[in-house]
Amino acid sequence: MFTILRLTLISFYMLKKPLVAIALGSLVLFGFGCKSPSQMIAEKATEGYINSQLGDKGKVDLSGNNLNFENGENRVAYGENVSLPKDFPTDIPVYTGLKINMATVSKTENAATSLLATSTDAQSKVSEWYQKELESKGWAKDSDANSSAGMYLSYKKDLRTLTLGIVGNEENTTVTLVVEKAAN
Repeated sequence: MFTILRLTLISFYMLKKPLVAIALGSLVLFGFGCKSPSQMIAEKATEGYINSQLGDKGKVDLSGNNLNFENGENRVAYGENVSLPKDFPTDIPVYTGLKINMATVSKTENAATSLLATSTDAQSKVSEWYQKELESKGWAKDSDANSSAGMYLSYKKDLRTLTLGIVGNEENTTVTLVVEKAAN
């Protein structure tokens, strides 16, 4: 998960702000959210430096064990206690008990929203639930692929596509969900 966050955040500013990308990568690589006074001071100093470099192009917030980034068009939340984005599509069901580890929202031309989450339920139970619930919400299955590790599903509705990866075993399941405007 650290790699996903690092790549997501760095992709926003790597070409324009390499020092910001390095600072963000360091936060992810070395961790954040620790409670010692020196680490809290270092986190706030790093947050302040990143925000000063971003100017009006974005903002980073380190709160507890969460990292939040926003730049007007894009939002990324990562950590131990990530909430479902308030503008998450209401016609996409969210499995009860999912622990969201990362949520992204992009309001760019190819608007997209994604979640990375975990469940303590079996992969087969989560997969069956999503298939039933998505169809009841009007999503039409476009394709699916099964492997020993999990299931990968693609759905369409209106002008959107939904890609769902559900991998795991009988004790732990990881759900990756991406919804975006369909390509013209």
